[in-house]
This record gives sequence, C-alpha cells and structure tokens, in this order.
Amino acid sequence: IGIENPVINLALNAVDSSSPSSPVDLIISQSSGLSATSIIAEWLFGETNTVETEDIEVSVGSDSITPHTYADYGLYYVSVTVSNNLSSAELSTEANVGVEITGLTIAGPLGDILTGQDTVFTVHVDAGSDLGYVVSSDSGETSLSTPRTNTLDWTAPDDTDITLVFIDPGAKTITVTSTNAFGSLEASIDIDVHEEIISGTVTSKLYAEVGVLVEITASVTTGSTVTATIDYGDGSATESIQHMMLDAATSPVIFQKTY
Repeated sequence: IGIENPVINLALNAVDSSSPSSPVDLIISQSSGLSATSIIAEWLFGETNTVETEDIEVSVGSDSITPHTYADYGLYYVSVTVSNNLSSAELSTEANVGVEITGLTIAGPLGDILTGQDTVFTVHVDAGSDLGYVVSSDSGETSLSTPRTNTLDWTAPDDTDITLVFIDPGAKTITVTSTNAFGSLEASIDIDVHEEIISGTVTSKLYAEVGVLVEITASVTTGSTVTATIDYGDGSATESIQHMMLDAATSPVIFQKTY
C-alpha cells in the first residue's frame, strides 16, 4: 500500500522572460518536510480563466518547473492549486514578460532652434521592451509614436532621434512620453525657439553730408535675436548689433554714422 504525504511548505516563483518568444519558468519548490506525493497542479496563468492541469513531483532540493509562453508583453498574475488526497495549497506569484522602462531622457540640438526647420531631439533609455516614444511641446507640436531603435536587446541602452517642426517662436517645454506593458515614463527639457530671418531691408539717405549724422535702419520681415552687421563703405571697421526683435515689424536695428 502506497503512503501519501501532504503538500506542505511549498512556494511558487517565476523566472521572468524578456520577450514573448521565450517562456517564463514557473517554479514550485518545497522548503522542508516530507516529499509530497501524487500531486496535481491546476494552473491559472493570468491570460484567461482557463485552468490547465498537470501532474508534478516536488521535494526538498528538487523543484518542479513548468515553462509557459505568453502571447504578449505584460505583467501576469499566476496562481496554482496543488493538491493530493491528503491536502491542498494555493500558491501565487507575478510573471513579467518584457523589460520595464528605465533611464528615460531627452536632449535637444546644440545650435539655434529656428521656426519652420526640422529640429532633431535624441531620446535615450537605459532599458525597456516593446516601447514607443511620443515627443510633444507645450505649444502643440507633437511627433508620431516612434519605436526604439534597438529591438534586439531590450536590456541594452538605446538612442532614438525624433524630429519636430516649430511654427511659433518662444520658450517651450519639450516632453517625451514612453509607454510599454509595464507603464509610462516622462522626461522633459526647456528650449528657446527663434524665428528665421526671411528677408530684410536697409534704408538711409541717398547721400551723406560730411560731418552730418546719418541713420541707417535695418529691418527684417521675421526674426528674433537678430545680429545685424554693417559695412559703411568708407573703409572703416564693420559694426554689429544684436537685437531682441520681439516684433520684427516695429523693432528695427538702427545704425548711426558720421562721415
């Protein structure tokens, strides 16, 4: 006559998977006591409410390992009922399929940022699986969702370039949002956008009298933080003026020269 032992001192743990192509190992272990016999395991893997049943063997120092492949990335709550003719136990754990997002940052270009031109931002993550980025500004410019560049090793760092075009000048906050099955992260930077100089005019007297002060006015159709440089035509040194052109139409740069 066979002698059965009850199911006692059991625990369930998961060895996570970095992608759906690799199974999660679900491990039932026994910490102490007599080895349980004739064990039936009834699994709920967290994808559906379907119960899957198998016969297992577990003892101190000899674990039962059940591999399970999930169809998609995510965090799954796994439960199993282990039982024999003497007793039963309910065990549970969490199984991760994928890699959480860590180390999200965004960097802008080193030079001036001008309206109407492509501006490239570099988004960096230390790790993260099956994720995308959306870059947006507080003035309404938004990129399409862009996946991370490196999709071969989710645990490796990754840099992805994303382009925005700004319509209006001014101070802006640029925010990147990255989302995957484990949640979302955000990072942001502050930038200044300037108008590009489209066209300009220079006006002055058609002639200059010796010893009489002449005003030379330089104006632009659009532009901000403009530097105007003038050559007076008499061999003297050129002169530059930097001007914060808050309104290009009413804020010209004025040079004065006495010949």
